[in-house]
Amino acid sequence: MEVLHLCNKVPHPGRDGSSLAMGALVRVLLETGAHVTTLAFNTQKHWVNAPSYPNEWGPNVRLFAVDAHTSPTALGAVWAWLRGVPYTVSRFRTSAYASELNRLLRSQKWDVVVADGLTQTVYGPELRAWGGAVVYRAHNVEFRIWEHVARGERNVLKRWYLRTEVRRLRKMELQVWKEWSVKWAITPEDALEMGGYSVPCTVGHWPNDAEMPPAALFHMGALDWLPNVEGLRWYVERVWPLVRRELPSATFAVLGRGARLKEFHRPDQGLFAKEANGSFTEVTAGLGISVVPLLSGSGMRIKALDAMTNYKSIVSTSLGVDGIGFIDGTHGWVADDPESFAAAVVAALSDAPERMRRARAARAWAEEKFSDQAVAAEVGRRLQDAKPLQSC
Repeated sequence: MEVLHLCNKVPHPGRDGSSLAMGALVRVLLETGAHVTTLAFNTQKHWVNAPSYPNEWGPNVRLFAVDAHTSPTALGAVWAWLRGVPYTVSRFRTSAYASELNRLLRSQKWDVVVADGLTQTVYGPELRAWGGAVVYRAHNVEFRIWEHVARGERNVLKRWYLRTEVRRLRKMELQVWKEWSVKWAITPEDALEMGGYSVPCTVGHWPNDAEMPPAALFHMGALDWLPNVEGLRWYVERVWPLVRRELPSATFAVLGRGARLKEFHRPDQGLFAKEANGSFTEVTAGLGISVVPLLSGSGMRIKALDAMTNYKSIVSTSLGVDGIGFIDGTHGWVADDPESFAAAVVAALSDAPERMRRARAARAWAEEKFSDQAVAAEVGRRLQDAKPLQSC
């Protein structure tokens, strides 16, 4: 089967949740026996020099990248508002990408095109004109994320703009769910809302090292994603002081990227921020307890899966491990208020045998449910269901 895969950033190397999810889909498609061609944006924000896939992924995969400037600007936001379209999505509509997409669509026979993320559905006109089978793969229910962001915005003008953005995003997503007959969501909850199938994300790297998770706390995540920032602020301001009251020498490593990273570097409070360069395994070496204080968002928490596969202990909010069958007391610690979360962190730091027991159970669960091989058969069947876009 020949699959054309559309995405808004270069999937490899995976440096944040969305690129990891895109790369995971490519690996699973290859596992089904498909030949995969990816057409990706190479943006300034997520720039990759000489984009390519690793040799170990084999000969049946190609990657084409279109250079683009898609970072949000005030002028772009105003122009999108005047046109009545959601700016978070419409800024990924470019003539260069459309031209390359049309070239690829004409270059050979494709069995199916997968739009990996809501942004790539803006190329619906090109895909409708092509007339072949398509799949929409959703990472999140986007308007739900922005609803929460809008509620937390204190600037009156920004809050008004964000509320308008949410309404337009919701309208667009509802239309996409109607027009794209075959929809894959990463979690069962999102699949139910959009009327699609649940096709979970997977992990491709499975370290054999099963040493005791060190009593060292960390959070790894992109700090250009607002839910990550919101959750970290909650943790630092409302949870961390309670932890330090019980364990004054405790430290917490914040691993990420972006201008906001320095906000969380407070050595006098035991907080140390560091640029995350490299794979999850490399960056978190010597750290044993992954803290996932997520308060908003949807979709699957790829970093939680990474922690599970790397034998890390996990302390998370319910939302932070949503969609992966994570059980409090079996796979790690789950808490949703500051006092309970702090108590869970203290327990994880203080009980080494329990850290190991829960980390092993989490790894076993991840191997069973979230390996490329475990998901490939389902994806192969779902590819057969793909249909052309419905009329507007």
